[in-house]
Amino acid sequence: MVLIFIMVMLLLIPTFVSTYNSRFDDQPSKKIPVKVVVASIVGMIIGCFLGYILRPSVPLLGQLPLNMILSGGSNLSGVDYLLKSTLETSLTYMWVGTILGLIGGAVVGFLMFKGTSVLNPNLPSVLAENKSQFSVTQPEQTFSKIENTPREVVLNQSPEEVQSILGKPEKVINLGAKVLYVYRDLKVVFIDGKVSDVQ
Repeated sequence: MVLIFIMVMLLLIPTFVSTYNSRFDDQPSKKIPVKVVVASIVGMIIGCFLGYILRPSVPLLGQLPLNMILSGGSNLSGVDYLLKSTLETSLTYMWVGTILGLIGGAVVGFLMFKGTSVLNPNLPSVLAENKSQFSVTQPEQTFSKIENTPREVVLNQSPEEVQSILGKPEKVINLGAKVLYVYRDLKVVFIDGKVSDVQ
């Protein structure tokens, strides 16, 4: 009877969960995670096994065999009928173990699932909605964007601004109030610390 219950639960739990989850396709935070289902089933099997291992024993006979427990004592006759109460207690141990294992497995599954999404249960939907804000670019793309941005020197820029645009000059010619920055293909003329001409 307990094994039949376990078999039925093995079939019903995934069916129930998939039916339940299909109702919440647009709300992932309300879905039951697969980890919870798997942990519940594993907990149920372990609980049933522990109930079977911890079942009471009969003096001089020891623990009763599984087939006798599962039959519920229907094939007992004569003096063996005295074992009926021990059979019922053994079956109760298996039932309690199965139910406690199912509950314990569900709790462990929820804790496992919660551990993966503690920060924000809606994180996947938040990321999907704000996809443009969370784009990842390769370094080569970033450098090519910088190289393709127009580098423009305009009047009244300071020497620091020019160096941030063109880099360090090959030569600096200081003529007092007039300073020339010489680059490979152009010259920048500063008068009183401001760009006055580009040649």
